[in-house]
Amino acid sequence: MGNPKLCSVGFTAALLSGAPALADATIKLSLAGEAFDGPPKFELRLDGKVIGSGVLDKAIDTGETGRLFANAKPRSYLQEFEFAVPESQFRKDGEISVILTNDKYLDEEVGRDRNLFVDAITVNGLEIVAADLKLLNGDKLQLLDYQAGLMPIYESTNMAVAVPPATGWPAEQVIDLPEATPVALPVKLTPKPVVPIAR
Repeated sequence: MGNPKLCSVGFTAALLSGAPALADATIKLSLAGEAFDGPPKFELRLDGKVIGSGVLDKAIDTGETGRLFANAKPRSYLQEFEFAVPESQFRKDGEISVILTNDKYLDEEVGRDRNLFVDAITVNGLEIVAADLKLLNGDKLQLLDYQAGLMPIYESTNMAVAVPPATGWPAEQVIDLPEATPVALPVKLTPKPVVPIAR
């Protein structure tokens, strides 16, 4: 007789893990701007490294409308920006800074100016308002009058800095994945030849 082969398929249970995963860190900026020959642009930095940038399209036109601090509703020019920072790049003890990257000013016509104003920096839900930010030029502290409660950045060499609390920035949000679920997976068994018994 021939050598028939035995082949069968079994099943095993596998668990689809539902372990929690860390989400990206979230940094939100509340900013206003003054435009002159174009809107102000900015960079967001973490410990000096650029992690984001943006343009203030709602900036008040200093040539047509006037200065932000002279406006009856300066906070109506605020814009919100949100940045996601990968968990692998985020530093719990890192300083967060905002920089004006395209400063411009026309001396001949007073009031024609391009500036940036910081209302607040929020890191993973912790808000640092303008009054609690530092304004630095390099490592030198700058003392300027706030405009409409906002920290002004008049030069590209200046930066608004949010210093983390002693315990560091809050932890990143945790994404709760579904609980582990057993799933039956097919397992193919290796066939083996059957040796006939001698008579």
